[in-house]
Amino acid sequence: KYVVSTNVDGLHRRSGVQPSQLSELHGNSYLEHCKQCQREYMRQFVVIPDGVMPHHLTGRSCDNCQGLLTDSIINFGESLPEQPLDLALQHSKKA
Repeated sequence: KYVVSTNVDGLHRRSGVQPSQLSELHGNSYLEHCKQCQREYMRQFVVIPDGVMPHHLTGRSCDNCQGLLTDSIINFGESLPEQPLDLALQHSKKA
């Protein structure tokens, strides 16, 4: 089974749905991503900073490579992420 979600609350992952079985089309407010080494961090707190940060930066850095971490939220006017969207379309055709 595969889950396609537009929720950003992270509940699908917290309920045990594996990331490989999930497309979070609008992102996840608890997920940070390192653009440099691709590592992901699933946090216990909302990663979006209170202040304005450019380019989705969260103000934290990667434990692995010290790269800058970004949130995964899709804001108005931004395109949906290509890979999760492609997977969502593939799996929905099989349903």
